[in-house]
Amino acid sequence: MTQKSISALIESRHKGANRSTSTRPAAPQWRGYTLEELRYRRAVSELKLEIVRERLDSRLGHLTNFRALGSEVVNSMTSSLLSRFSVVNIGMTAFRVARTGFKLYRFFRRR
Repeated sequence: MTQKSISALIESRHKGANRSTSTRPAAPQWRGYTLEELRYRRAVSELKLEIVRERLDSRLGHLTNFRALGSEVVNSMTSSLLSRFSVVNIGMTAFRVARTGFKLYRFFRRR
């Protein structure tokens, strides 16, 4: 095959490649969310998070009975803490404290 026949073959195969087969108009370029849409999405996500917290709180509500601790001082401290925080918040705080404690333990164990 010669160079001309090869280029003619390539052109014949790609003749209709640039033509659009769709009759739909081109979609406009996406420019992002407006401030109102961002506020709406944020409010929806906060509402979903609040619903999940309420569900967890209602399911774990029976675990807040700490009368078996024995000491009246410890019992009064825990009841005052529990009255200010929900079970979910206490769990999240305990997780953060435990994670920090493990990091400190690893830090001092290396030395």
